[in-house]
Amino acid sequence: MKLFDYIFYRVAKKYYKRDGRDAFTAVLVVSIIQIELLADLFIILTKFFVPPSATTEYIKYGRILGIVIAVVFLIINYFYFKGKYWIFSNQWKESETPSQHFMRGCLVILAIISPVIIFILFAIFAGKHS
Repeated sequence: MKLFDYIFYRVAKKYYKRDGRDAFTAVLVVSIIQIELLADLFIILTKFFVPPSATTEYIKYGRILGIVIAVVFLIINYFYFKGKYWIFSNQWKESETPSQHFMRGCLVILAIISPVIIFILFAIFAGKHS
């Protein structure tokens, strides 16, 4: 099972009445998760491999680069997931047992909040060891 495909399916299923089969909310959620994970990785690598004197330059250009990357992720995900809701629905709707549905739902929620938790924990850790 591809994690992001399943997250897309579950979020699209939740917001189907509002978004229809285009499922823009689901595309947005998947894109935000991916961007947050990439940002977490960038921050961790910057903290350990870039000297503090050079971080101001990275921050200056990092914001612009971050916006460009976010837009690129959104466009790529939009075209990747376009028209795939029914494919994923047929794939997972009938094959899941109720217990699998519940456990995978918990994993989707965890996948949505974990990048933020990682960021907060790293900020606390980095603040204590600066």
